[in-house]
Amino acid sequence: MPVDALVVKGVVRDIFRSYGLSWEDAEAIADHLVLANLRGVDSHGVVRVRYYVEGIERGLIKPCGNVSQVRDWGSIVVLDGNGCLGIPAALRASRLAVDRARIHGVSIVSVSNLGHVGMLAYYTIHIAGEGLIGFAMANSPAIVAPYGGSQPVFGTNPISIAFPTKSSPVVIDMATSAVAHFRVVLASRRGGEIPWGVAIDSDGRITRDPGRVHALLPFGGYKGYALSLAIEILAGILAGKMLSIDIPRHPSTQGGLLIMAIDPGRFVDRGLYLDMIDRLIGVIKSTLTAEGHGEILIPGEPEEREYRRRSREGLDLDKETLEMLVDIARSRGVDIDKRLLG
Repeated sequence: MPVDALVVKGVVRDIFRSYGLSWEDAEAIADHLVLANLRGVDSHGVVRVRYYVEGIERGLIKPCGNVSQVRDWGSIVVLDGNGCLGIPAALRASRLAVDRARIHGVSIVSVSNLGHVGMLAYYTIHIAGEGLIGFAMANSPAIVAPYGGSQPVFGTNPISIAFPTKSSPVVIDMATSAVAHFRVVLASRRGGEIPWGVAIDSDGRITRDPGRVHALLPFGGYKGYALSLAIEILAGILAGKMLSIDIPRHPSTQGGLLIMAIDPGRFVDRGLYLDMIDRLIGVIKSTLTAEGHGEILIPGEPEEREYRRRSREGLDLDKETLEMLVDIARSRGVDIDKRLLG
């Protein structure tokens, strides 16, 4: 059933307000989750409300969003998330990265001790919207085996990079596992299968049964493994001071977060940068397509198209997700907009 995004956002915000979060922090969480749905990244959308609430009630994360400064080297800032919900803390980190990059040309902000930060593109798009190149990476509870191994050592360890252009940014946002872990969760819940070659069972054999998944595999074999290892070192050791194998395994938890912002104007004239990246995009889009491909898409373009469509037509949330939002809202004494009930 299509539901207006603003209606969903209001209910999500009020749910987190009921746990004592400030308006600003609750709004940040609601805006983030709804934007994920609008962009078609439903695995990181409002379905996550259930797990964040579970995390709060089980004491895995705190209902807050503040950060504390541990070290400040000017272009490098080390933050502590104080065990709070990750999205508000990560948003503060990305804003700080922007401020410092304007001063120093480049900045790196790390955050440890925080909850799940959601869709990394949320932060890199924000940075790109300020005319800067944005990087974000994080490690998460271990579920991915190293190349050639059969035991989970890494999280899905996502990375996002966004480049400003004259119009919509180029947005790379991906896990380093062959498939998102939440896709396995959904397949298990709905009684389906997962794609061949993305996961193994406890014996190290490929399985399509989500109930038998012991570990996911890295995308691209040893190449994805190498990238996941790099993120484990940068986000896990440098930023989070916690390896994926040591993170409590729950969808509300996270390891460390590393955010970087770069001012392209410190390297080339800003106008030249924008002209050249637009020219590059034009060259790519005008390339002759291979058999079976109708057009060549730029990273972030499918999500941007989905955003425009869903902004017009509404969020098509499944029945289970709608019922979950309504149940949690009622249990917290939150007024429910009738449009959410259908």
